[in-house]
Amino acid sequence: RRDRLGQAISWQRALESGQWAAWQPTGEPVRYRRSRIQQRLAAIEQAETGWDRALEDRPVWQVTYEALVEDPRATLQSALNWLDVDRLVDEPQLPMRRQADAVTAEWRAHWTAGI
Repeated sequence: RRDRLGQAISWQRALESGQWAAWQPTGEPVRYRRSRIQQRLAAIEQAETGWDRALEDRPVWQVTYEALVEDPRATLQSALNWLDVDRLVDEPQLPMRRQADAVTAEWRAHWTAGI
């Protein structure tokens, strides 16, 4: 994701609630904890650095969460183009729905305020 803070918030919420996808039942109540979000940010940074090092000499196709959510069909077509595949026989129906909501906005505001 380009928005790593959003990724960290989403990850922490999923860990606390047990709800990893919008189609899953609502999970446990969540509580803002800056230190836990900081841990997620550090883990994301470490993982991204590791992937960058591991793949630095290899041709890779990259996609962001934001691009996939914005236009799943175009993102899929871009991946197929990179693989030199003309088209899929059947276009998959992606069960995607953003989970960001008022709680996400509140946590982001707390983070930005240094709380």
